[in-house]
Amino acid sequence: IAPGGSVVAGEGANPFTTRLGFVGVETPFGTFSYGKQWSVYYWVAGTTDNFWTFGGEAAGSYPVGDGGISGTGRAEQAVNWRYRIGPVALGIQAQQRTRTSNDKDWGDTLGAAVTVDVTRSLSVGAAFNEVRDGVAEPGPNEPKEGDEAAVFMVRYLRGPFQAALTYSPT
Repeated sequence: IAPGGSVVAGEGANPFTTRLGFVGVETPFGTFSYGKQWSVYYWVAGTTDNFWTFGGEAAGSYPVGDGGISGTGRAEQAVNWRYRIGPVALGIQAQQRTRTSNDKDWGDTLGAAVTVDVTRSLSVGAAFNEVRDGVAEPGPNEPKEGDEAAVFMVRYLRGPFQAALTYSPT
């Protein structure tokens, strides 16, 4: 809540929300989960999200609030599937938010991600997210029509040392 008691834009009428809250099941065919959770987009973009130094805004993770509306940060009402096949990890996401008159049922936003462990220390990845139910002139709790975000990542991780780079043409 902002000074004077007003609600911060992007958070809606309820200032008390769940940061993360989801249920899931792990199967031989991957992990399935539903709820407010880290998006498959953030799986790649979050590589360089070190709050005190490099925030996630630059990689398109948090366009409004926590990225729950756009599906790029802590996606709300999202269904995720994640699966690892050796060095390759895949993720697919769909949101069902019912926020605008352009509601697309189980496809308000769609996202996909892939990461590959090139070596034990070097990983690369890419993710894409598309808003399908946006409106031309959104309010603080609505997505923008046609919003798309892409992110590419390279990371070197060995022990406590990490060097990472993300590029996001949003």
